[in-house]
Amino acid sequence: MPYGIVANVINDGVLRTGARVRLNYIYGGRTARVWGISKSGRPVGWKFIPLKRLRNFRAAWLPDHPDLCMAWEERLDAQDAADELNLLWSGIRAFDHKGRLVKDGVPESAVDRVYVALMKETHVREGG
Repeated sequence: MPYGIVANVINDGVLRTGARVRLNYIYGGRTARVWGISKSGRPVGWKFIPLKRLRNFRAAWLPDHPDLCMAWEERLDAQDAADELNLLWSGIRAFDHKGRLVKDGVPESAVDRVYVALMKETHVREGG
């Protein structure tokens, strides 16, 4: 059974606010390709959205799909990846397409500092 990562939309021009989306792939560490529900209620096949516009990353069972790139056999492995995304993106500020603040926090450049610190901590913990 494949497990993947799902999240909720904070704000987007196409996707419904609060909609549950499943992550298919992450490009460059900042943008995800997701599947979700539009504001009109129709399914939106693979749409690109910045990770800072998503919240509450969590593991979930997902039905088999040939295009699903981010899949794990064990739920705990998927949850570890979701926890890392929460750690990286929960405190980053985000703006809507009109430039209005929708989520307060630190600038996006802070993600790089948190990621480097996380990798150093993991490296020390694993004895490398």
